[in-house]
Amino acid sequence: MCSVVSILPLIAVVVVMILRYKPNLGLIVFGNPLYQPGVMGTAAVAMLLSAVGAILGFNSAGQRRNEHQKRSWAGFFLGVFVLSLAIITFAAFWMLKWKLTV
Repeated sequence: MCSVVSILPLIAVVVVMILRYKPNLGLIVFGNPLYQPGVMGTAAVAMLLSAVGAILGFNSAGQRRNEHQKRSWAGFFLGVFVLSLAIITFAAFWMLKWKLTV
């Protein structure tokens, strides 16, 4: 469940970054002082939820009492996938950010 929920903050941070991306500059331009902590916090929430989902999925995947092995593996792989995308998104923001000072 954590892996599925982690998709929402990832989508939110990607949409917000795309809206502020300026292709002619190749940068994410922002002026609001709360933009950077918002993007970084949302990316951190996505990373945390996906990591928890991946750990829970991996931990329960090999248990004999688990009747839903496929769901556990799906949660693990979805968590790892979202975690990878969240890390890439965080790194892209860190390298492409440009804060405007007025």
